[in-house]
Amino acid sequence: MPENPGLAVKLYHWMRTVSETGLTTFETFVGCMEVLIKNSFEYHIDHYRNARFDKFEVFLAISLGHYKAEREDILLTSISYNQVLTFFKELFNMFNAGIADEHSNSIVPKLLATSVFRYGQNSICWRDFVLFIRLNFPYIDNIIRAYFTNRFINKSVPIHLPVVSETPSVLNTELLSLFCLTNSSFQNLPQLHLVYSTAKYGKNFNNLAASLKTYDGPTLLLIKHSEVTGGNTPRSRANKNTYVCGGFTKAPWKDGQHQTGSWETVVFSLTPRFRLCTPRPDGNQNFAFLNTKHGSKIGLGFGGGSNDGNYKLWIDENITSGSYTNEDDGTFAKGALVEPSVTKLNIEQIEVWGLSGESNFLKRFRRAEGDENKIIRKTAPPLRSSPGKDSFVESKIMPEEPHQQKGFLLERTFSMQNYGSNQQRQNSVLLKQSTQTYAPLYERVSSVQK
Repeated sequence: MPENPGLAVKLYHWMRTVSETGLTTFETFVGCMEVLIKNSFEYHIDHYRNARFDKFEVFLAISLGHYKAEREDILLTSISYNQVLTFFKELFNMFNAGIADEHSNSIVPKLLATSVFRYGQNSICWRDFVLFIRLNFPYIDNIIRAYFTNRFINKSVPIHLPVVSETPSVLNTELLSLFCLTNSSFQNLPQLHLVYSTAKYGKNFNNLAASLKTYDGPTLLLIKHSEVTGGNTPRSRANKNTYVCGGFTKAPWKDGQHQTGSWETVVFSLTPRFRLCTPRPDGNQNFAFLNTKHGSKIGLGFGGGSNDGNYKLWIDENITSGSYTNEDDGTFAKGALVEPSVTKLNIEQIEVWGLSGESNFLKRFRRAEGDENKIIRKTAPPLRSSPGKDSFVESKIMPEEPHQQKGFLLERTFSMQNYGSNQQRQNSVLLKQSTQTYAPLYERVSSVQK
């Protein structure tokens, strides 16, 4: 177990303690593996069968060094911050099966350990910690069972994370491990596909909405928010704090004034503290909302209502200045997604990942983008330098503000004057080709030409 050397030593001591002879025999090994892999009523070790320990509770007892304590004694156990941190590190190292990396999986375990304890608290009782795990990580037993099966019984049993289709800017392996522990849709998921990213397509709400409307499947939305504190005096230094929050919905997004989503829709805070906000049983059923053309409220939201302006998480059509979050919205469990004092979101990045194959929007975008590049090369003045990812986002080809988004990449091309007749005919042919792959694009460009 190169990914978990400390846990390997604990397992050895646990097996010796369980053994009647004090030796790690084959029979002892088989009995201990049953406790970590099978259901509790199938255990051959009487102590664990009678105590009805679940996989998670057995693993926690091993991590704490309580190798054969009675259940009554376990319930009175006080767990320190360092013990909780070690437990989370050993848990997240399971996703690196066979990989020795002492620096891996350190950030998220620290965030989770911090989230377990209230401010000023330095220990937690066994019962409260078990309750925290059960509420937030319902699939922890599946991961533990798969891990020990893979390491000791059958290596063909998978214990790996989904592959991402493109390099992420917000998502990382630790956060992905967290979703595998909290969400049923991530169980045995082979791949995640990028649906939208501000790093790649700019802070453009029309692009975000189009990507969601054309994706038929569950989506994971991640937001990176930054908050600058201090720096008000010459002697004070400004500090920039980064937060990651977002939402997940299993139902496809629909454009309009009616709420979408389901009871499986959740919003969450990942950093600096982990918080999972599920729908309230007695709350509103305003799970998710997307509107691009109906009424006066244009944007994307989780929770709240379509007209009350009290969403749990809101991305406005003006992403940079109109987005916000609320601690209490009436649909999801109470709790701040960033700091309690912060309501206005200063969004740096947005990423949307799809769980059901590649986005149709991106397929069309790539094909249309190829035709657009042909037109731009023929008509637009040469750029000073070849635009990379960052310069492309900042260029005038894709404006950030909604009132500038008249032509969506082609505004510069078709707003130019003094076309020659031959040039116009060539552009017309190319534009018709682009229309076959992306009709909405053609409609917006046509409106600009008129």
